[in-house]
Amino acid sequence: MLVATLMVMSCAASQKSNGKKESAILNEIDKVHRDMFRWMIAKQMDSLDQVLHKDMRYIHSNGWTETKEEVLANIQSGKLAYHKVEIGQSHVRLEGSTGIVIGKGLFSVSLEGTPIDIHLLYTEVFVKTKHGWKCISRHACKV
Repeated sequence: MLVATLMVMSCAASQKSNGKKESAILNEIDKVHRDMFRWMIAKQMDSLDQVLHKDMRYIHSNGWTETKEEVLANIQSGKLAYHKVEIGQSHVRLEGSTGIVIGKGLFSVSLEGTPIDIHLLYTEVFVKTKHGWKCISRHACKV
């Protein structure tokens, strides 16, 4: 009976530890997701380059799809300028080594010099690599 009680206690402690670990991972993904918008606004190209996966597809609410290289080039050139991002809601969940962010916010941007304020619902998919969390997919739709 003592062995069974100790096994149950050990299992409960392990689940609690795993819960704390998962919570820390979810917070890490949420931070990277929010940092990505800050870096787009500030044109911190080195930081963006590090967080965008080499196979990334960035799908805008109008259907425009960019690769990692196009995202970086269009932000650098000013073709697409991020001025302000107000995240109203975001939820992160973890599936193995994949983090999925579902968010809603107001995006103030300029596309080829034309200002746009748009409410978006978006999904971002992050994968864990040996170099940290990388955004491999992003898809937005108008709210």
